[in-house]
Parts: sequence; C-alpha cells; structure tokens
Amino acid sequence: MILKLVRPIVLITVITFFNTMGATAQDDTLSQAPVKKSKPKHNYRPGRAALLSTVLPGAGQFYNRRYWKPPILYAGAAALIYWINFNSTEYNKFNTAYASRVAFRATDTTNALTQVGTPYEDFSDNELRVTRDAYRRDLEFSIIISTAVYALNIVDAYVDAHLRQFDINEDISLSVHPLLYSYNYSQFAGGIKLNFTIK
Repeated sequence: MILKLVRPIVLITVITFFNTMGATAQDDTLSQAPVKKSKPKHNYRPGRAALLSTVLPGAGQFYNRRYWKPPILYAGAAALIYWINFNSTEYNKFNTAYASRVAFRATDTTNALTQVGTPYEDFSDNELRVTRDAYRRDLEFSIIISTAVYALNIVDAYVDAHLRQFDINEDISLSVHPLLYSYNYSQFAGGIKLNFTIK
C-alpha cells in the first residue's frame, strides 16, 4: 500500500528534477559577461630555441620566456671560466718550475740540489710533478664540465620549447579510482580503476 503511494511521488519528483534541469541549461545571453580577448599564443619552435642557445647561450631560454634561467647559466659560466683560468695559470707555473728544474739538473749536475732563488725551491721534484699533474687534471675536468653545461643549455632550450606546446589541461587526464568487485553477491574483491580520458 505504501509502495503504491511512494512510486508516483518518486516519479513526479524525478520528472520535475529533469524538467528544471533542462530549463536552467538554456543560455541566458543577457547575463553573460563580455568575452575577453586573449593574447595570441606564442608559437614555440624547438629548433629555433636550440639554434639561439647554440649561437648565444641563454638566448633559447629567453625565446621560451624562461627569464630566470639565463642568470643562473651565466653565473655558472662565470664560475667555470674562473676555474679554467685559475687551473691554467697554476698548471703553467708548476709546469715551468718542473721543466726548469729538470733542465737545470741536466746542464749543471754539481749545483742541481742547491738551486736557490726559485719560487718553488721548497718543493721536491716529485711534489712539483704531482702538483702540476693535479692542476692539469683539474683544468681538463673544468673544460669537460664547461662543455657539458653548454650542451645542457642547448638541450634545455630544445626540450622546454617542446614542453611549452604540450597540452596539460583537464581534457587529457588519467584518473585513478578504487574499485570493488562482487562475485555472486557473497564474495568481494578490491582493485584499482584507471580512466584515461581524451576530449
């Protein structure tokens, strides 16, 4: 008896609900805000960004409108140039001292051990050679690091230009939801539901 009374009430409620949904979904052109003009979208070209960074390091980052990256790049380049200059100067000093000591010993065997007045007279031959080789190793390492930073600058500009064009809005999405299966209405199993949506 109660079920016979509830069915028409539920049916009328559902019909009224869907009827009002349709009425509110109509466009009201008078109350809409004016459409804002959007700026034209910058067309990022990865090849151009890489070429600019090849010619002038940091120019590809400016092209990609990543203005915070070039100051970091130039600070790193300045530190690497200083490191190369320092290691080169010290290597040349110790190389000259070692070469002059070896040349002095070859020409004058009597006074080879009593060489006075040289800036590195407290160093032994082995210490001069080891220190010279250490500065040479550091010089070569700093040149390799500088080359790697230059290459990474080009790769960063190229990849950033590609990623700036990548669409990351809500229309392309992957959603993860918990899932509960029931078998024969008595057994339950849990799982994960993955929805990949492209609109």
